[in-house]
Amino acid sequence: MRLIVTLFCLLVTFFAAPAQKITGVWRGYFMQRDYDPMSRSFVEDQYNYEVQINNELAKDAIEGVTYSFFTTVFYGKASMKGVYTRNTKTLVIKETKMLDLKIGDNSVPCLMTCYLDYSKAGAKEILSGTYTSVNTSKKQDCGSGTVYLEKVPESKFKKEDFLLALEKKTKGNNKVSALVKPQPNNTAKATPQVKKPAVVVPPAKPVTKPPVVVYSTPKSNPAQPQAIKKPATTNNKATNSNPASAPVVLDNEVPRKSTQHTIESTDKPNMQQPREAPVQKHTPPPPPELVQRMDQLVRTIEVNEPDILIEFYDNGEIDNDTISVYHNNTCVVKDGRLTYRPISVKIHCAEPNEQHEIVVVADNLGDIAPNTALMVVTVGKKRYEVFLSTTEQKNARVVFQYKPKN
Repeated sequence: MRLIVTLFCLLVTFFAAPAQKITGVWRGYFMQRDYDPMSRSFVEDQYNYEVQINNELAKDAIEGVTYSFFTTVFYGKASMKGVYTRNTKTLVIKETKMLDLKIGDNSVPCLMTCYLDYSKAGAKEILSGTYTSVNTSKKQDCGSGTVYLEKVPESKFKKEDFLLALEKKTKGNNKVSALVKPQPNNTAKATPQVKKPAVVVPPAKPVTKPPVVVYSTPKSNPAQPQAIKKPATTNNKATNSNPASAPVVLDNEVPRKSTQHTIESTDKPNMQQPREAPVQKHTPPPPPELVQRMDQLVRTIEVNEPDILIEFYDNGEIDNDTISVYHNNTCVVKDGRLTYRPISVKIHCAEPNEQHEIVVVADNLGDIAPNTALMVVTVGKKRYEVFLSTTEQKNARVVFQYKPKN
């Protein structure tokens, strides 16, 4: 009986906590990048974005709704469908129809297609990637950009019926698992009484009266209470605090010299040769600058040549923007000042399907916020230009996937 109850509880727990799914509410933003012919530069607008996902369907299919809004200027709700590939943790969301819309007279609604990657940073679940969009009427290109979402418990809008049904089901399963507990077995068999062997008393021998023996009790000191050692107190605040931020170093305390893993920009005409990023057998843990700030995936570039040259310029007016650059969690540029002369980094890909991540961190916002940079990538005869925008809360990440020619 006890075995059956235990198995039942395990089954309830198993179905109450299914395998990794992405069903729930995801909220964040998407950045739309448009070219402004007046300023001859790209302009980014940030829109609020919420996605309610139902992943309780057959295989890896998903469905749900999306909410896009930009203060009181724009609001839109759309239905969506997609596919979640668990092996690669990639997600494709395609908005199919506008369900509700509030928009200005001179604007047109667009439907988005998002290409997202699932990741986890501690307890935080993240969907990040890129998107494209088309006009709902003429099917023309509506622009593209990046998406960043985090899983949250509540929605800013009405929760869809599938989420409410799932919450109700989950609460019911939790009640069943709490009610069904192994009961003590009151029908246990009585312990058989063990008969004590009969003690045979030998016949007493005639003895004389035994002498009287007086036992003297030795005087002892009063028992001292045993000292109880208290466990050493630990500083819980220090243990549970967030990772310490990097120490603040004043400019006049550190000479402007390059270290083994450091590259700095210079305004002198004789520039240094591009420093090669160190070859890493194992990726080290991320430093605090990468953990404490939001990580925005800007672009993924597939390369088929092993050598990659990366150059960073100031995108626009020189306004004293400085950046730090990390290659696979290792700092290769520290406090590099962005100018018209590039900050150069070289990467060598050794193994097929090797992935290299470049994360750009804003050390300051310069004279004009945000911190903007132009990243020029040269791979063989191919050239890529990536526009980066970073703040003191958000980093920019570019991923290189090496797939050599056959």
